[in-house]
Formats: sequence, structure tokens, C-alpha cells
Amino acid sequence: FYSFNDTVSCLHSIPFDKQVHQRTMDSISKTIPLYVFKHIAKQSPDPQIILQMDIEEGIKRIAQQQTPFATDYDFHHTLVSLFRQLNDGHTMYYAPACYTNMFFKQPFNLISHDDSTLKQQVIRIASVNEALARYLQEEYGVDDVKQYVGDRIVSIDDQPALESLVQFSNTSIGGYKDIGTRFNMAVGGLFMSRQQNRNEIPVKGTMTYVLERKNDKTLVTV
Repeated sequence: FYSFNDTVSCLHSIPFDKQVHQRTMDSISKTIPLYVFKHIAKQSPDPQIILQMDIEEGIKRIAQQQTPFATDYDFHHTLVSLFRQLNDGHTMYYAPACYTNMFFKQPFNLISHDDSTLKQQVIRIASVNEALARYLQEEYGVDDVKQYVGDRIVSIDDQPALESLVQFSNTSIGGYKDIGTRFNMAVGGLFMSRQQNRNEIPVKGTMTYVLERKNDKTLVTV
């Protein structure tokens, strides 16, 4: 494990290379004509699937960009973000292999279920990443997060928990037309463990959770 800032510095350490940009865009420009759903993606005929994405125009814009990207990471993640908007698991762009083994992780895992008492869908802490929990305790003096297993998450960064997960599902998952499937992927791991070949760097190094304790229903901020 490494600190947030050290990890960001590492990801941004590879300089932008115009030749890599040209070769990558040339390859994508030659293969995208094989994508048979371009016209459907521009204007989805299904009112249940909201999709208005001109993939060819997006590729053209990136290929013709005159201002150099700040880093290699920024260039590749511009493509990651573009292709993710198709919500098509067969047509995604992943950043190169050097980013694949790097993750931004949170120390616990989530579960979502219908709460019969509250009569609503809720998000709870299901389990913890014990190795990461120990690291946070030793390096930063963070409380042992195992105590929060079973607690209900009320909010994440001042946003209702369910709303926060739905927003992340719609902006940062891709790969699936159905919001329910994207949501399951977020709760199942991608919100808590963000692999750097498909998810961007979080906007900040900390997140604030308000939890309802499982035993006495009191609220605690973590």
C-alpha cells in the first residue's frame, strides 16, 4: 500500500508521447468502422436506455487535439471515458497494462438490500479488507474499521448513500446498458476498488461516511 499522493504522482510520472497518441488514434480510427451500433448509440430507440453518444465524433476530436495532454495517463483516460459512455461491454477502451495493477482502495466492502423495517433499499458495510485496515491503523491512526461491519451507510461525502452509488454507476462503470447491472458492479467492488486501467483517480484522497450503528442506531461520522 502507498499513500494517495504518492500513487497519483506515480500514475502521472509517464510523460505524454505524441507518437503514442498518433499510433493509438490511428489504430482506433481504423477499427471503429467495424462497430455496428454507431447509429443506435447516437440516438437510442429504446426509451429505457438513455444513450446519445457520437463515438466517431469523439474519436475525431481526440485525434485532432492540438494541445498536448498533460501526461500519458490523461491521454489514455480521455479514451477510457469516451468509450465508457457507450455502456457496451464489448466496446470499451482500457488504459495500458502498466496501469492495470494499480488500484485506489477503500478499507471495506459493501452490500445493498431491501430493508423490511425501513421499507427501502439500503447500503451496508459487508466486510473489511483486513490488510488495508491494518495499514490505515499503523500509518494514519485510523480506527479499526471492523467495528463498522453491518452498519448502514447513510451518506457518502454529504450525498445520500444510494444516490451516491447510482451516480457513480452512471458515470464511472460503463460496459452495461442496464442501470441495475452497473449498480451491482459498483456495489460489488468497483466503487471500493478502482482499477486504474478503467477508473479515474478519485477527486480527493479521503471520503466521509455517515454510518448508522447496527446496535443502537446512533450516527457516527467516519
